[in-house]
Amino acid sequence: AEIGAQASVNINLSNNPGFSVLNLYYTYNEEYFTLKNVENKAWPLDMLHEKTTVWDAASDYQMDGTLATLIFDVAEDTPFGSYEIGIHLISAANADLEYVKPVTVNATVTVTPVKVKGVDILNPDVSLDIGATEQLIANVTPEDAANKGLTWQSLDNSVATVDENGLVTGVSYG
Repeated sequence: AEIGAQASVNINLSNNPGFSVLNLYYTYNEEYFTLKNVENKAWPLDMLHEKTTVWDAASDYQMDGTLATLIFDVAEDTPFGSYEIGIHLISAANADLEYVKPVTVNATVTVTPVKVKGVDILNPDVSLDIGATEQLIANVTPEDAANKGLTWQSLDNSVATVDENGLVTGVSYG
């Protein structure tokens, strides 16, 4: 996930023992992540509060696959790196009210810098006399890209040079 974007975590079922009631609790770094939504993929759920989800069905749910997707907002000031999303079992029972013990596995969200999507030169067509200079102006998108550093280079230093800041100097006709 990129800083300032959303991160998705799927809750997947495999080797499902069959349950009609499932109660899960989530832990995550609340400084950098906000749980915005739980997208249900199976049967209706109830959010008891922002960190607990309960599924309650009339009969045993025995399918494997994605049960739900947790959608998190990633804060603008989140440091790059990996963050654990804890998925913890509170309780589970089948339709006969027998306790079942699904195994939960935590998820990891990796936060990456916002990547540069494009660079536009605002004044790309420059004509200079020998010894004259002009400052090139670049626009890096998106605005919140993590690394907006540019490396300037002339294709022919015998015609024009450019310094590390984009200042072009005319050297000869060409």
